[in-house]
Amino acid sequence: MLIANDKNKSTRRILFIGTAILTICLFTCLANVAGVKTALMDKSKESFSNVIQTSERILAKNLESSRDIVLITANLLSNDELATKQTDIYSTLKEKQDSSDFDFFLFRSLTGSFYSEEGLASDIVDEYNFAWLTETEKSYWGLVNISNTEEAHYVVAFVEPVYSGNAKIGNVVAVKDFSSFLSDKSLDKIYEYGQCYITDNNGEVINASSYSKSYIDNNKNVYDGLINYAKHSSAERLSIRNFESAMANKASDEMTFMSYEGNIYRIEYSQVSNLRGLYFVCFYDESALEAEISPVVASSAFTCIITIILMIALISYVWVSSKRANDTIERIAYSDEITRGKNLNYFKNRAVSLMQSNMETPYLVQRFDIANFRYINEAYGHNRADEILKGCIELSKTHFLEKEICVRMNADQFIVFSENNEGVDRRRDSYIRALNEYARSIGVKYPIRLKFGIYQVRKHDKDIDVIIDRANVARKSLKSDDKSLMAYYSDSLVTEMRKSDKIESEMQKALDTGEFNLYFQPKWDIVANKLSGAEVLVRWIKPDGSIIYPDSFISIFEKNGFIEKLDFYMLETVCKKMKKLMDLGVEICPISINQSRILLNNPDYVNIVERILQRNSLPKEFVELELTETVFMNEQEKMKEVMNKLRKLEISLSMDDFGSGYSSLNILKDIPFNILKIDRVFFSESITSESSTWILQKIIEMAEGLGIHVVCEGVETLEQVELLRRIGCRYVQGYYYSRPIPYIEFIQKYLGATDEISETVRQYH
Repeated sequence: MLIANDKNKSTRRILFIGTAILTICLFTCLANVAGVKTALMDKSKESFSNVIQTSERILAKNLESSRDIVLITANLLSNDELATKQTDIYSTLKEKQDSSDFDFFLFRSLTGSFYSEEGLASDIVDEYNFAWLTETEKSYWGLVNISNTEEAHYVVAFVEPVYSGNAKIGNVVAVKDFSSFLSDKSLDKIYEYGQCYITDNNGEVINASSYSKSYIDNNKNVYDGLINYAKHSSAERLSIRNFESAMANKASDEMTFMSYEGNIYRIEYSQVSNLRGLYFVCFYDESALEAEISPVVASSAFTCIITIILMIALISYVWVSSKRANDTIERIAYSDEITRGKNLNYFKNRAVSLMQSNMETPYLVQRFDIANFRYINEAYGHNRADEILKGCIELSKTHFLEKEICVRMNADQFIVFSENNEGVDRRRDSYIRALNEYARSIGVKYPIRLKFGIYQVRKHDKDIDVIIDRANVARKSLKSDDKSLMAYYSDSLVTEMRKSDKIESEMQKALDTGEFNLYFQPKWDIVANKLSGAEVLVRWIKPDGSIIYPDSFISIFEKNGFIEKLDFYMLETVCKKMKKLMDLGVEICPISINQSRILLNNPDYVNIVERILQRNSLPKEFVELELTETVFMNEQEKMKEVMNKLRKLEISLSMDDFGSGYSSLNILKDIPFNILKIDRVFFSESITSESSTWILQKIIEMAEGLGIHVVCEGVETLEQVELLRRIGCRYVQGYYYSRPIPYIEFIQKYLGATDEISETVRQYH
């Protein structure tokens, strides 16, 4: 089905786009999280390297400051006077000892004796190892082991020469525990990063971080310890040894290795610039670093998840909104607002789909409307009329097959797509009966008559609009008073339809410009041999003088409802003209005006007639309303009601075409007619048949007995006049006396209007 296919395509399109967006968002989020993690790791590594380098600079600066103190002390002792006074040397050493955090200041003479602030320092010399200090030593500072035991005691020793004049008299020897250089608070930061060691250029540990356990397992060499801690593979061991060897050539370097626990470790070293052979060596577990940055990564991941959830929510919202929009569009596009059923758009799609998928199945398109539906609207109100329309759709669900469709097109027009099988006529009749029962159940007594235009779909038919139009051509060929309200399409109908369309396109303009002219046919009193009245007829005279006779357009006007405008126009015009003649002193006669059965269904009909008569002030005895007996084929009760209302207005009523085949004598007793017009067909049979003559005579006697005047139509010969006179008929109408003639000719010939009066009324409309 096209509608379902369109919806499925739309749904698939939305799902595809949504999935694509979600996939892109997912990969974007994963890339973002990975990028954040990589960036944080890189930033952390960079920060680690910066901390090592900063720590190295701080240590170098502290060493430089201590060396400056020693150098100043040596310069003070090099004073010529001071150098000759031992007491002054002792006091200077004491002053420096007290003002600094050195372990001790010593003066070493050229003889090899050591002196402190208290004098000869032989006890200090005995306690500490000074084998590293030689006679030839000049200016020196560096890391030395001054312990006399197996356990190393590393200090930073400073040696500066002391001169007296140009002669060297000894050296200032200052010793400071190496750990004191590491107590600077500014170095604390480096110990927060994994394991940090200060080593010599062989990797021997001089000082270790106090913030965590050692990973070197009591090894004095940090690299031996790392090899034991590393993964047991030759590649990992070789990498660490190569890294150790790089110390001889590089001031700094870095590498990673895997531990036997499976963790990845990062190692960096940096040489202390002011102390040859001293290095910062640090390493840390990258997984621990990952743990530190995991909250940030988790936050990023959480943000991405929220973003994806929001995207899913957004896509879901778009999908739901799209579905609602599609449902709304479908409701608007395919639903009928009044009946709550489907509409013409749905019908076209569904019909095309059925024809394409069931090419061997014969189908009918039946287009129908409700005859005189607007009178139901006016008589029962729009709400009740809408209920009838809804009933048409609801009942179609039970009277047509599952794959058949019935929808409202517009107004009271419906269209059915049904299978052309043996039960189609039976289902149609059953549908009409059910609709009438439904109408009565909701209080609508007006008979529901449906006019069906039917088109048999042919195998080569593809254009559904053409099919619908052809069914409409058949429908429009019907009149509301036809016995059978069903017509099949034929090509000949198209020709008639084109003629009808041309007439319809010109009718309003013709009415506005006065192209509808009044013709009068006299009614004759054959007893008194004088005029008794006239019937007004219409002729459509075009500007070129051509005449269109009523049989060419009246039926069309009855179908499209224009007959109402024409009938009221005729009544209004007759009243104006007759009143004008009265005002000019002309003696007028009663004029009968035909009234369509369509017009009588108008609930406001009687009121309109009354307003026309009042507006023109024409005495009611000069107006006769003429109705055909076919008015009473259906809806007799309603027509009786209308006739009685007209009689209350004291308007004469005439039944036309009596005896044409539909009338019942009961009508004469139920309807208050004033005049009975015998149809010419009935009268013609009476000329050649004694029985028909006898029947006609009895009808005349019966009518006269009821106070109804009888007029025989179609009188064309003297023989007919004599027969009618003999059987008691007084009034006749026909070509024997006069054909229908123009208004001016009628008033001059039969009403005695002068040329002056004729000219006056000619200009009067």
